[in-house]
Amino acid sequence: MEERKVCFAVGGGLETGVLGRGLARSGVCFRGGQWVMGAKKKGGGGGEGKKVRLSVKGFGKPAPKKGAGLGDLALSRDQDIDALYRWLKLGGASFGRVAVGEKGGRRGVFALETINEGDVICSIPKTLAIALGEQDIDPTKPANLLLTMMQGDSQPPQFFKPMLDVLPKEPDNKNSLVFSEAELNSLEQPEVKAEFHRREAQIDRSYEKFNFDALYSGDMENPMGEGIQYSKDALRWGVFIIVSRALGVQNQDRELVKLLIPFIDMINHSNKALNELKFKKDSYNVIAGAKIEAGEEVFIRYGDGNLTNSQLLLDYRFVETDNANDKRGVLGGALSKLKPGKEAVLLSAVEARLSSLKASPEEDEKILANSESHTPKQVLCAQFRTEHRKAMESAAEELRRRAGLSA
Repeated sequence: MEERKVCFAVGGGLETGVLGRGLARSGVCFRGGQWVMGAKKKGGGGGEGKKVRLSVKGFGKPAPKKGAGLGDLALSRDQDIDALYRWLKLGGASFGRVAVGEKGGRRGVFALETINEGDVICSIPKTLAIALGEQDIDPTKPANLLLTMMQGDSQPPQFFKPMLDVLPKEPDNKNSLVFSEAELNSLEQPEVKAEFHRREAQIDRSYEKFNFDALYSGDMENPMGEGIQYSKDALRWGVFIIVSRALGVQNQDRELVKLLIPFIDMINHSNKALNELKFKKDSYNVIAGAKIEAGEEVFIRYGDGNLTNSQLLLDYRFVETDNANDKRGVLGGALSKLKPGKEAVLLSAVEARLSSLKASPEEDEKILANSESHTPKQVLCAQFRTEHRKAMESAAEELRRRAGLSA
């Protein structure tokens, strides 16, 4: 049986890939100007139609038996999560060895028991995924489809309600997804600032276009519609959901499509993760790449594990400690093309960039040590500067070693 690898779609800005066309044959898709349900097999969603037994404490057996000795891991008992579990099980999903929980103040997916290398961590039927069109570098298009779908009361939105209910909510603070000019300047990364502005301009243009299209409905002289029923802030939130949670998957025609896959989209990122996402006929599966002990968090690699902190910051609003991709990002592939004896030239450029940084390591350490006294974005910017500084220092040391200048 053919297996296809699945990778997280990158938001599209700092890098692009091969673009596909068409829609996946999944549970729902946008076709002919409306949301339609895909065909289902008898029994519903490819499952065996078995009855689901629920306990008072949530889906399946009470968690404490499996969760004994899991330290500070707290399994989620939110009503929305329990509703998601029931919906997934009724749809034929298999995920009994893992659960959503919180550890160290962060929500993720955790192992309830030992999972060996090669085991299936979870399996989600493709009938439970939402297809949002072709893998396009413009995330505003699928964001518009998602927002339009969420406002509807037809069959598809109601069917996917348990999945949609656990998506991160649109923030009350409208500025939480927007960087101010001062915050962008504090990153001391002109490339990141330019890319953020490009994305904001794209949202502005798309919002006006979507509203115009919805208002005139093809008749330039006689407006027929009421325009789109969501705000520009909502579109920005929708773009964040698409960029941070959607998967780029090859369909049966080997065309890349953008999907929201329930439960799998709740698994957090680590560049060191060995687990793999694979498409196997009628389901999307996460396969253990190494042994996972009970209580350990399950990770996957976004963007095939090649994302720098600049990309993680823009797409997901976090940075990763000791991200090996950052050093490669600093050198920009120049090291492999560098002619012998030219290391000193590149070293001089890296050292000049380091010396030009305005924020000192001590200032950033103070912000990180007293994070409660600063805004989340101020802390994020300090984390970014710290990791970028480390990456440049590591790149400089590598160049010194190659040039024979190391102590």
